[in-house]
Amino acid sequence: MNGIVAAMLVALVLLAPSAAWAQDARTALESAARASGAAGLKSIQFTGSGMSYSAGQAPAPGLAWPKFNVKSLTRDVDYDTASLRDDYVRTQAEDPPRGGGVQPVRGEARQILVVSGDISWNVVADAPVPAPIGLAERQFQLWSTPHGVIKGAMANNGTVQGRTIAFAVPGRFSLRTTLNDRISWSAWRRCCRIPWWATSPSRSSTRTTRTSAA
Repeated sequence: MNGIVAAMLVALVLLAPSAAWAQDARTALESAARASGAAGLKSIQFTGSGMSYSAGQAPAPGLAWPKFNVKSLTRDVDYDTASLRDDYVRTQAEDPPRGGGVQPVRGEARQILVVSGDISWNVVADAPVPAPIGLAERQFQLWSTPHGVIKGAMANNGTVQGRTIAFAVPGRFSLRTTLNDRISWSAWRRCCRIPWWATSPSRSSTRTTRTSAA
């Protein structure tokens, strides 16, 4: 999947030169959608593994968030229905446990997190459990995918300045993406940087920078 996404962004750079970005935002976004394949793309799926952190659950202010091993992750995104489903298995990474985040994890813990439109929920024992606190973050995860950035900007009156695309979902998050014009695998890690703000009913605004990587 990473190779497909990388090839997509390379195609975007090749087919949408700097002059195209000087046009009005809608024209530029439509050009980017055609070049990247986003225009006809309805859904994606990718899998992975690694680490995760429980945001805001540090044992004390200024300390690191609790860390977990992610044994497996499958993410399904449906752009037509504005839906995302994460199905992942995590294990305890720190012994003894530090902070919150539903610790300790005994053995393997499976979690299914879903958002569709303006509704978010978790799946627990095959039953849906409302999770409104996760709405902003899950919507961000959906629209910060390389194809999702273009689709989200087109749906939310996004702006284009040079190679930077920006849009916001009021009360949820704002997203700004810069596409690098260097076409090489070594430059891929700097290809797509996405700073964003997200708010939730339970905590103050959170700012994050995400970098897409091969």
